[in-house]
Amino acid sequence: MSVDGEYLYLFNHIPKTAGTAFKKFILKNVGEQRFLDIIHPDKAKIDETLAVTNTGELSWICANFHKNQIEGLRQSDGRPLKIVTMLRHPVQRGMSLYRFVRNKKSHALYETISRMDILDFARDDALDRQLSEYYTRRFGGGSIEAATAFLEQDKLVVGITEEMNATMAAIAEATGFAQLEVPRANVSKEFSEFDVDGERVAEATRILTEKNRLDIELYDRYRDALLASVVS
Repeated sequence: MSVDGEYLYLFNHIPKTAGTAFKKFILKNVGEQRFLDIIHPDKAKIDETLAVTNTGELSWICANFHKNQIEGLRQSDGRPLKIVTMLRHPVQRGMSLYRFVRNKKSHALYETISRMDILDFARDDALDRQLSEYYTRRFGGGSIEAATAFLEQDKLVVGITEEMNATMAAIAEATGFAQLEVPRANVSKEFSEFDVDGERVAEATRILTEKNRLDIELYDRYRDALLASVVS
């Protein structure tokens, strides 16, 4: 299908899944006049932006959407929706978040995380809103079945960060986009606190794996489906 106004396309941007780079890819193919990037992580600010936006002039909207915001757009815009979501392996997503915050002093979590190494970070239960079953809680209230149902509704593509070539091929086939090169953005720097102690990195990996059993199952399900679709 082509992007011709029949659908309203949404990119549900999950932080630290290569979403910033992917948004640049969308912009190159769509153009500024038909593209809205709502960068606010705050749900209320996304609501405020949508309330004053004439979405009928747009073809793509990018934000870290909650379910109610998607349902609101379905009602207010009137066009059927097509949604792209990117998933990253939950352990790698958590480690990427750590590296990103350690290198960004303006981040709300910087003062807390800057005093931690990767193992302290993984162990900190106060950070579980970001580190523990983020996908299944956000998409399905803790249920993998509900999360899958949410991702399947209006799905254009559920992409995989670690399988970007396959993801781009699937999106190109679904949209007709010609520009497949995804710019790199927000690539976190490596630094000694992350790499200095292999045993602490290994233990952090184990802890993050234990905290994300459902999310890993969800991720594996969509990774397998994506790769199978490209092969077929």
